[in-house]
Amino acid sequence: MDEELLKSLLLKAKDQYESANRWSYIIILVCLLFHLMTFSQYVYVVKKQSEAKATGDRLKRIDTIAAEIKSNLENLNGLIKKPLKTRTEKLIGDLKNDFKALNRSIAQITTPATRQFTSSSADFLLERDNQAATMQMQMPVSQRKPEKREFELDNTLKEKIRAANSPEFLRDLLLPVIEEQIINKRFDDLNDYWQEKSLVSIKKETEKIRKIIQKNKLLLSDDSFLWDQIVKSVEQVEQISKTLKFLPPKDPYWWATVTGKVTSLAGIRETALNEFDNAIQRSNIIDGLRKKMRDALAKQRELQASLNKSLKKIQDDFEIFKAKLSSLNKTFGIISLDLNYVVPMFPLFSCHAYKSTWLAAEPAFPW
Repeated sequence: MDEELLKSLLLKAKDQYESANRWSYIIILVCLLFHLMTFSQYVYVVKKQSEAKATGDRLKRIDTIAAEIKSNLENLNGLIKKPLKTRTEKLIGDLKNDFKALNRSIAQITTPATRQFTSSSADFLLERDNQAATMQMQMPVSQRKPEKREFELDNTLKEKIRAANSPEFLRDLLLPVIEEQIINKRFDDLNDYWQEKSLVSIKKETEKIRKIIQKNKLLLSDDSFLWDQIVKSVEQVEQISKTLKFLPPKDPYWWATVTGKVTSLAGIRETALNEFDNAIQRSNIIDGLRKKMRDALAKQRELQASLNKSLKKIQDDFEIFKAKLSSLNKTFGIISLDLNYVVPMFPLFSCHAYKSTWLAAEPAFPW
């Protein structure tokens, strides 16, 4: 081979080799710029977006659980207050009817003492009774409630009633009958209803709340102390419900006056409600937990909006960068691709571009 031709080929190969080196450094520099200006930021923002979404989804699940428990607590509160209201009102109505029936029986024995006794005890919520009686009379006969049967007083008791010389003596005489046939019976009915109906419903609702919190214990771990307080509060409600017993007032003659009847019976319901109040109020921390979740969700939404804005800026910057390097499109083919596709494949594309540069610069040696 001609020495001059060989020399010429070697010089040309040397020039191409140096050109390839220069291009490789340029590629490395451009890739580094891509990494610093676009890809690293993109990866960071996408990672933060993923974390924010996971946190937001978690907070939404907790808020859903809190809303469900809030609803269950409201149901539990209703299962306590509604029967206390309706059953104590029924107790009052039944006692009124019982005393009216007793008075009718006593009124058949006409003496000064019986007249005074019936006039002092028969006006139990008299105005309300008169209104009810008027409504009753206006109803069709088929819809009227039947009058309660008269009390059966044995002959021995009737003789003692006739011999009573004062309302006070008559009151003492009738006390055993009133306690046995009226007061104890009605309070037993109320306690039976509470144990057989209300307590069963309360147990079901408290168990439902416990199961929800236990099932999601890991998810609720950040505020485990507060959730435990809710569990303790419903367990306390259940315990109070088990031991609750409605008892007549201690004063054996509480029924002897209108004021005594009204005050004593109203106090029965208030006493029961007061027993539940502390336990129910402890469960009100659910409102604080829900507020905390809503505030945290609002912050997560703000963070998501900020990250979306940052990602949009990175994508816009990437498009501008591609436009500026359009003249190098043959060497940097990757820049014509979408950023969402380029980033995961960035190392592979970089190697491909680097290799392509070397192949383009490879000398055409004849051997």
